Amino acid sequence: MKEDWNQIKGDIHNTLTNLSNRVCKLYEERNGKANPVGSTLQVRVGSNGREPFYLFIYRTFDPWLEEGDPLVVGVTFNGLDQDGYICIRADIVGEETGRIHLEKDLPAVLEGTENVLQAVHSILQPTLESWAAPVAILLMRMTNRPPKDIVRAMIQAQRL
Repeated sequence: MKEDWNQIKGDIHNTLTNLSNRVCKLYEERNGKANPVGSTLQVRVGSNGREPFYLFIYRTFDPWLEEGDPLVVGVTFNGLDQDGYICIRADIVGEETGRIHLEKDLPAVLEGTENVLQAVHSILQPTLESWAAPVAILLMRMTNRPPKDIVRAMIQAQRL
């Protein structure tokens, strides 16, 4: 069965938009700016892929620091093995260094739009939602030390 990648991509983009909003709020509150519109944190949206079974959807968070490595939060759908399963992976990596800060491999999903969407909704969305604090803390580490509640949230997210 052919996947409806537009629908899958749309659901992931919605989840990443929610994540971006939360990260901007945490980052701006910590840095004394309540309004993300005038933010020094730039969020870039993107995706790329190729038929039949590769899709990468991401957000890049760039605090515009000379020595900072922008963070990429991405979701990769890759491959279709001989049994008809698609691999899904989420991670937070440095854009320039490629350093992996957090990663999560989801259980392989049997091909088909409904199967992929079920995995997106039941596993991937909660994972990405829990990553707002870890992304914010990594960004804040570039400029100063994060508050303890964000450190606790990052530790909790790593346990998921």
